[in-house]
This record gives sequence, C-alpha cells and structure tokens, in this order.
Amino acid sequence: MLDQTYTHGRRKKGADWLTLDRFFSGLNLDEVGFISMNWDNVVERKLQMRLGRPLIDYNCDAIPAAIPDLPDEDDYSTHARYLRALRKYSGKIQVGKDLSDEDKKKCVPLIKIHGSINWLYCDNCRRLFWCHPDQVLRIANQLITPSDLDRIESALGKSAVKKLPTIAKLRQLPPVLCFCSDDVALGSRIATFSYRKALEFPMFQKSWFAAEELLRNAEEWVFIGYSLPAADFEFKYLLKRTQLSRRKPPMVKLVSGGSKKGALITLRNYRRFFGRDIKSSTFYPRGLASFLA
Repeated sequence: MLDQTYTHGRRKKGADWLTLDRFFSGLNLDEVGFISMNWDNVVERKLQMRLGRPLIDYNCDAIPAAIPDLPDEDDYSTHARYLRALRKYSGKIQVGKDLSDEDKKKCVPLIKIHGSINWLYCDNCRRLFWCHPDQVLRIANQLITPSDLDRIESALGKSAVKKLPTIAKLRQLPPVLCFCSDDVALGSRIATFSYRKALEFPMFQKSWFAAEELLRNAEEWVFIGYSLPAADFEFKYLLKRTQLSRRKPPMVKLVSGGSKKGALITLRNYRRFFGRDIKSSTFYPRGLASFLA
C-alpha cells in the first residue's frame, strides 16, 4: 500500500509531489538529520534522488543488504521448469559492501524509531538488515506467511481466490533466509501505532538513543505533519526530557496542514507541551508549501 501510494504520486506529479521535491532539493544534507515516526521509505527515496544512491545511516547497526533476484518465469519454457528453478533458488540475504570513508561522510542520519518496511531481522543471530527501497515489495511478500494466505482465502471465498493469481504466486515464493542458517527465515520488526508498542528489541533501543543524541545537538527541531498524539507518550517524554536538559533550547518550527481548525488544534497541543518555544512566526499552518515560501 505504501509503495503504491508513492508510485502513484510520482507518476501524477501533483502539487504535493512537487512541493516535496522542492523541500528535499533545498536541504543542506551536511547539516540535516531525520527522525521518522513512520515505516515508509519516502525519505530514503528522496535522498536517493539527491545522492544517486541511498547513503543512509539508520544509527541502529543495520547492515546494508540485498535480496537475491527471483528466477524470471519468461526465461523458462514451461511453468513446471520455472517451479523447479524456484525450489533450487537460494534466498539467502546478500550483505552489501562496507561504505568507503568518503561515503560515510555523506551519510544522512535517518532515525526510524518505529522501524521501517525495508528492514529484515533475524531472530537467530539478532542481526538487522536494510534493503534498497526498490525491494520493499519482495519484503512484503516475504512477510505474508502460508497461514496468512489461508486466512485470506477463507475470507475471500474460493470464487474470488480463483480471480487472484497473486495468491497462488505468493504460495510459490521461497522465503528470504539469513546467511547464519539454512533454516531461519528473516522477519520484520515494526512497532505498531498503539499505546503499548513493542520497543524492547535492540534496534529500537539503539534508534531511540540515536534520536535523543540528534535532538540534543540540533539547533532547530522542525516537526512536519506530526500532531503529538497521545499514543506517542514515550516519544513525547523523550522530547521533553531532551528539551529540559539543554542549556539553550532549540528553535521549534511546526509545519501543519489540513483544515484551519485542525491546524489551530495542533498548535494548541504544541504550545501546551513546549510552552513559549512555539511562536506564531515559526508556525506554518498551510503545509510544507508555506514553510518553503
């Protein structure tokens, strides 16, 4: 769903898309870092637009990797031969090369405190891998288990399933394996938007420490499309603790959107939380376009 939405926006190139392009084109990548509450790969893809390839530091010891390409069915004369090729397919994750010192200097901090859809995790060796955003659909297929497909078929009914060849294709896909074992399939680790998030995994703990360090050293905190929801009480506590620990408070900028009433409610929430650090001159109620104007 996330990938389809991004692809649709890229093809349509509407006003919002062009504004997003302007935002990333104008960034000084030597002086910026991101803390993302979402799982999508919009930031990664936009950084790739600037850098040619994603030079990203998730700051949680994530290892750059790639999922081996599946056999192309067009290369086989019969479907049976294609299925035999799939059975021989080695789906072990391929670890990428270490970045050069020059590339490491260009890396942009991107802290994803709730996980990311391009991450795969091994429960056996406890390694976290990140893949190129172009491989997110392969990861999505990896996360749909046979039991999930059984429930989907049961809910849709036999007649509907026959019209969906994707279901049968997903059953044929071999799992992506970790290089530590031939029997361990990689899985996902994302924190859902609930009050009690599963944040006890190592990559989340490291991400939260990195987020605190980034906030502590930043001169400006720019919030874009974030309304300080009550469910994010852990993050709100992190913000307040970091804000109070600094000798010089950061300049807080708020980029909101939606209806005029909704934007004012968001502003009120921020002023209740941050106090006088939120000024009218640093509040942008008409979205990213007003921030860039």
